Amino acid sequence: MTQKPAKNPVGTLEKAFSIVETVSRERGTTIDELDRQLPYAKSTIHRHLSTLRQEGYVIKNGFVYDISYKFFDVASYRREYDPLYQIGRSITDETSNRAQERTSLIVEERSRAVKCYISESEQSVVTDAHPGLSMYMHCVSGGKAILAHLSEERVKAVVDAVGLPKMTDNTITDREQLLSELRDVRESGVAVDDQERITGIRGVAAPVIDDRTDEVLGSIDITGPTTRVEGEKFRSDLPDLARRAAAEIANNIHYLRDH
Repeated sequence: MTQKPAKNPVGTLEKAFSIVETVSRERGTTIDELDRQLPYAKSTIHRHLSTLRQEGYVIKNGFVYDISYKFFDVASYRREYDPLYQIGRSITDETSNRAQERTSLIVEERSRAVKCYISESEQSVVTDAHPGLSMYMHCVSGGKAILAHLSEERVKAVVDAVGLPKMTDNTITDREQLLSELRDVRESGVAVDDQERITGIRGVAAPVIDDRTDEVLGSIDITGPTTRVEGEKFRSDLPDLARRAAAEIANNIHYLRDH
């Protein structure tokens, strides 16, 4: 869902989250470094870090502050009651084993594609993939699979909210081209990412749809290096796996809700 700006944002919270996000992005940092990067007084940064540390959200090793696992603990509650995660994780594991590629469950939050679960294969290549990773929807197969089953009005709202940033030479940056591709995705039941977010990585995804309401619940996304994800594997084998997995997740969610 597209997020509207808060009418009366709380400045203290905005500062705290800005500090948290910077600490996370830097994978641990010092107050002096935060002072150089952020437009806040050093004393303000110190007070926020002290409070976050007191509440267990930040840890300190020597002079270095870092994010604690409490954030992961809090976020875990969110996905534990999500039927897509409850039902989908075992099917995602099975799909990853069959595909021998990284397979993820994707949901839409705040006009972004978010990985809520990842199943690694023995052949997974190192990327920035991790649970909670937030990505632009237009340049990943899992995001496009979801966008294709939103109304055109919603898609345009997403584009208005976050734009169509160019991530690689293959990224779609034209609104009409994106809308045309999304129509093709609806027809085929599968979306592809041909090195559109990360050069050297391809992906295919299928939407998980509640057939009773036509609501798109998320998507299942299979990604791997271009050296393996090519030819029939890219054009046929992985798309078939993704479609079957998405249909199985949707059917099992129906059963869960009925019982």
